Amino acid sequence: MKRVYVNISGMSCQGCMNIVKNTLMKVEGVVDVEVELVPGSAKIICDENVKSAQLVSSINENTSYKASLQKEEDVLEEELKE
Repeated sequence: MKRVYVNISGMSCQGCMNIVKNTLMKVEGVVDVEVELVPGSAKIICDENVKSAQLVSSINENTSYKASLQKEEDVLEEELKE
């Protein structure tokens, strides 16, 4: 598993956050998504085989918001059990 952080611009309300979360949850291999209105970001937990570019393009192509990759890191097994 890995954790991908994405910057998202253009969100202004809870509805915007829900659109982004629902869009990302439709990507095969995505396990969990947390979206924050301020500063405009998403934390995505997904399988190793999910490409970060795929997550960014999913937002850019399916919503009116603009996303860019912030960083990517491995998720430790201990973290998944929490």
